[in-house]
Amino acid sequence: MLKRLTLAWRLVLAATAITAAFLALVHGGVLRLEVPNQHWFAHARYPWGGLLVVPFTALGLLLAALAGALRAPKARAHWVLGAAFICACACTIGTRTAAGSGIVALTTTIICDGSNSYFTTAIDTPDPLALAREYPQRMPQLRLHAATQSPGAMLLHAALRQWYLRSPALQGFVESLLWLSAGTRTTEVAAALNPLWQLRLSPADVGAATMIGLLFPLLGALAVFPVFPLARRLGGHRAALLITALYAVTPSLIWFTASIDQFYPLLAATILLLLYHAARGRRGSYVAAGVAGLLTGAGVFLNFGFAVVGAIGALFVGLRACPRLGRAGDDRAANFPAARVAALGVYALGALAVLIVAQFGLGIDLVGVARVSGDLRTKLYLHDLPRPWLTWVLLNPFEFTIGLGWSSTVVVVAALACWRRVRGPAIVILSATLAVLLLLDLSGAARAEWSRLVLFAMPLCLLGAGSAVRSLRLTQAGPAVLLVLGQGLYTLIGYQLFDVWGYWTIPFR
Repeated sequence: MLKRLTLAWRLVLAATAITAAFLALVHGGVLRLEVPNQHWFAHARYPWGGLLVVPFTALGLLLAALAGALRAPKARAHWVLGAAFICACACTIGTRTAAGSGIVALTTTIICDGSNSYFTTAIDTPDPLALAREYPQRMPQLRLHAATQSPGAMLLHAALRQWYLRSPALQGFVESLLWLSAGTRTTEVAAALNPLWQLRLSPADVGAATMIGLLFPLLGALAVFPVFPLARRLGGHRAALLITALYAVTPSLIWFTASIDQFYPLLAATILLLLYHAARGRRGSYVAAGVAGLLTGAGVFLNFGFAVVGAIGALFVGLRACPRLGRAGDDRAANFPAARVAALGVYALGALAVLIVAQFGLGIDLVGVARVSGDLRTKLYLHDLPRPWLTWVLLNPFEFTIGLGWSSTVVVVAALACWRRVRGPAIVILSATLAVLLLLDLSGAARAEWSRLVLFAMPLCLLGAGSAVRSLRLTQAGPAVLLVLGQGLYTLIGYQLFDVWGYWTIPFR
C-alpha cells in the first residue's frame, strides 16, 4: 500500500506520525522537555478555555484559503496572505489571552524577569541612555537577560514605554482592553505584581507592558508579508502559499508570546528579501544591499545573536557570486559575480555604519559590552548554571526542530535530501542558514533555548526549502493542507501540554 503513495504523501504521513508520536509522548509523561538544573519547559496540562475557539477558527480559515487557492486555476494569493496574517495574530495573541487572566498574561510575560528583563531594567533607571553608556560597568549588577545582551533591547523597551506615556489614545485603548478581557485595571495589576515580584510598577508601566505585549506578536505576524514574495521568487507561486502558511503556524512564533524575539523573523525575512534582489545585479541592487545592511546592524544592536543573520546574508550573497552556484533560477542572464561582490561590500558597510553610530555617536561601548557579555555567559555556562558543551551540541538541534514544527522539519530535511535536483538561490539560502547554525552550535556560544534564541532562522529554513516544495509536488492541495493542519494542531495542542516560559506562568494560565 505504501509503495503506491507518491513521495509527497509519504512525507505528509511521516510528518503526521512524528507529530502525533511527539504529542503522545509528552502527554503521557514519557518525554519530559527538560534537562534538570539546566533548561526546561513547564509540564502542565492547562485547562481548555472557551476563547481557544478563536485560534482554532483562524487555523480553519487559513486551511480553507490555502485549499481554495491551490485548487484554483490561478492561485488567489491575497486570500492566503490575509488568512496567514489573521491566523498568526489569532494564534500568538489568542492562545495567551484565552487563559483565565486574559490579556494580563501578555502583560506579565513582558514584566517578568524570567521571560523578559529588558522592560524592568528600562523602568529601573530614570535615564536609559545614560545606563546604556555605562553598560559594561553595570552589566554584572543588571537583571537576568539584560546582563548578557546588548543595551539595544533595553533602549527599545524604554522608547516604546515613552511612546505609550505620551499617547493618551494608547492609554485609553489599553485600559479598555484590560477591562474587557480580564475585568481589571492597570492599578489593580500593579498592586498585584509589585509584592509578588518585588517591583515598583506604576499603573502607566503596566499599560506600557500591555501595549508592548500586543506589539511584538503583531510584528511576528507581519513577517508573512516579506516571506511570501521571497518564497515566490525562490519556489514559485504555489510553493510560496505553502511556505507562508507553514510560517504562520510556526510553534515558537506562537509559544514565545510575548517577547522581542517575535520581531526578529520579520527583520530577518525582510533582509533576505532585499539581499535576494541585491544578488541579482539588477537596478537598485546596491540600494537594497545598503538597506539590508542597515537593518542587520539594527538587529545586532538589539541582539548580539542577530549577527547570525548577518553571517547568513553575507554567505548567501557570497555564494551567489560563485559562477557555478550563481547560474540558477530566473536571473541567469544577470550572473555578474563582480556586482555581487560589490553588493556584499555595501551590505557589510551598511551594517557597520549602524554599529559605528551606536559606538561613537551615542557613546555606547558595544565592544566592551560584547566582551563583558562573553565573560558573563562563560561564567553562567561553566559555574552558575552549568551547561556542558557536548550535551547542548546534541540537544540544540532537537530543541530547534521542536520550535520549528515537525511538518516544517520534514520539508527542510526533504529539501536537503534532494538538493541536487533543486539547485538555485533557495538551496543556497538553506545551505547558508544551516551552515551558520552548525557553526554556532559547535562554538558553544548558545547552549539551550534554541527554540527562542534562533527563532529568526526558522523562516529562513522554510524559505530555503521553497524550490524543493515544488519539486516534491507538495504544492498539491491535499499534501499542503495536511502539512499545515498537522503543524497548526501540534502548535495549539502543545501549548496546552507545556509552557516554554517555565513554571512561573502557571498562576496566569
